Amino acid sequence: MKNVGYSKVVLGFLLAVYLFSFFQFDRWGKFIRDGGDSWGYYAYLPALFIHNDLDNLQTTVDVNEIYNKNRRTNPTNDLGIYEANPADNGNFVIKYTIGVATLQLPFFFIGHTVASLSAFPTDGFSDPYMLMIHLSSIFYVFLGLIFLRKVLVKHFEDNVTALTILVVGLATNLFYFTTYNTGMAHAYLFFLYCMLLYATVKWYETKAVRHAVMVGLACGMITLIRPVEIICLIIPILYGISNIHELQQRLTDYIKNYKGYLLAIGVYILCGISQLIYWKIVTGEFFFYSYTHETLDLTNPKIIKGLFQFNNGWLIYTPVMILSLMGLLFLWKKKQFLLSVVLFIGLHIYIIYSWYNPNYSNSFGSRPMVETYALLAIPFAIFSGMLFKKVLTKFLLLLLISFFLFLNIFQTWQTSKGILWPEDARRSYYWASFLKTKLTYEALIVNDLKIGFADTSNLKYVNTIYEQGFEDSLLPQKSSMTTNSGNFAFHMKPDDVLAKIDIFALEPFQLQPGDWLKVTAFFNSRKPMSLRMHGTRFVTRFLRDDASYRKTYFVRVENKLGDPTYSPFWGATNVWDSIYYFIPVTEKINPQSDNLVIYLENDFQNEILVDDIKIEHWIKK
Repeated sequence: MKNVGYSKVVLGFLLAVYLFSFFQFDRWGKFIRDGGDSWGYYAYLPALFIHNDLDNLQTTVDVNEIYNKNRRTNPTNDLGIYEANPADNGNFVIKYTIGVATLQLPFFFIGHTVASLSAFPTDGFSDPYMLMIHLSSIFYVFLGLIFLRKVLVKHFEDNVTALTILVVGLATNLFYFTTYNTGMAHAYLFFLYCMLLYATVKWYETKAVRHAVMVGLACGMITLIRPVEIICLIIPILYGISNIHELQQRLTDYIKNYKGYLLAIGVYILCGISQLIYWKIVTGEFFFYSYTHETLDLTNPKIIKGLFQFNNGWLIYTPVMILSLMGLLFLWKKKQFLLSVVLFIGLHIYIIYSWYNPNYSNSFGSRPMVETYALLAIPFAIFSGMLFKKVLTKFLLLLLISFFLFLNIFQTWQTSKGILWPEDARRSYYWASFLKTKLTYEALIVNDLKIGFADTSNLKYVNTIYEQGFEDSLLPQKSSMTTNSGNFAFHMKPDDVLAKIDIFALEPFQLQPGDWLKVTAFFNSRKPMSLRMHGTRFVTRFLRDDASYRKTYFVRVENKLGDPTYSPFWGATNVWDSIYYFIPVTEKINPQSDNLVIYLENDFQNEILVDDIKIEHWIKK
């Protein structure tokens, strides 16, 4: 291939960008300590090598809380964490398998050595450990990109290889999991799939022992990290087979080179032994399902949602991969990859979106698709190579990819600043925050309401149809503890799950389809939000007399109070602040028989005060 060298320059550029972004985001001291999946992957190491509590994790949890006293606690088990579950024998078993910790092990020991030679505590959670563990993501991803380049450059022009590596590294959410949310499994899996792809190609070229070992090791570690990824075996088994004749040749090859295949199988099996030993020691069983109620439902996959929904849909947040999917149509041009790549990608999508939570929290975009980019690089390179043949299509492709590169980096930055929160986004919220450098009040509102914010420039006020200051109210929740105005406010106590404020008929107000109701109320929250994007809901519901029709709108309260940054996951406490929003009068509403119900839902035992509720009638100018 000609122009060899561009792809090497891109590799160096990606390493520089990754390191710069990693330290710029400055999240390496937070993610593992904050708990969640990354803590669960890592916890094996301090529990085994420092605290000797792998069967109960109590000291490991206690030490982590020195660094993060506010981590989210689980009230349903004695250990108080979500990352481990009790076994029948009373021990606690880490929910996540041991694969990621195995890859992190060398970096853990480096961190431990640095801590031992300095003033940092040798407790597994001080800064040297955290820095090295998070840097391990960059190390493995960069190594994976080297493997990927070696495969691509054998089949494509170097400029196409360079573009493909650049896109995989900077235009997908691999960038997010390499530089920002660096404790998750997906960066490590990406490396392993790149290694598997390289080793598979080299094994069938050379039949060298080292490549057989690499194939077994890559498949074994992939399965160890995520057991459902056992489908990775498709890649070495079906690579190079595109017809019956090649299948027959492969069967002959199995017999001829059986020692290499047995070696790969042996390495694969060895990779899983550590997990079986851990389960046996901690639970008394060699096989243990540690995820309890979290399961796959293969009879009801949510593929469309997983690909296209705005809360973490894969192609919404990684649209550049549409080009790779288009490239699948032309994969016959590299027929040695055809069967293995198409079958693997199809099964992978089917399985991951059969998970009980297809939008996968703690993420920017669909995180289980990250590891597939090693394989999707092949059809992307094919499609890009076709477009590179003509000046116009090459120009348009580079223009489009430039936008995707910018969009991915910018939206990663937005996520780091709390401007964009993909796992809880709605369509309206996505577009309200699109390319914005600051989150707006309107974006928070439309994310809750799931509708666009009313264009008040085209509306005019008619009259006020409802007011409630609780001065004359007979409600038992009436309180004088603190008020926005007057002597009384509505007081929702922590034990109240639902509190009805009022209901009134719409008949007297001459509402018409296309009109809007502006709802305004003042709130005082007594404690901060305990869960991101969760909180007390202020609800307005259209409800027909016979209950044959209802339409509900709600806004979360706590994250809209006293915070000029309009963060989606915090707000001020013990201050009065107003919330206002518009809800549409649609054709489905019948003012002659419908009522408007106002109430509060309390989903995390907060104490909320409400005062000066007002509902206004607005019409188009």
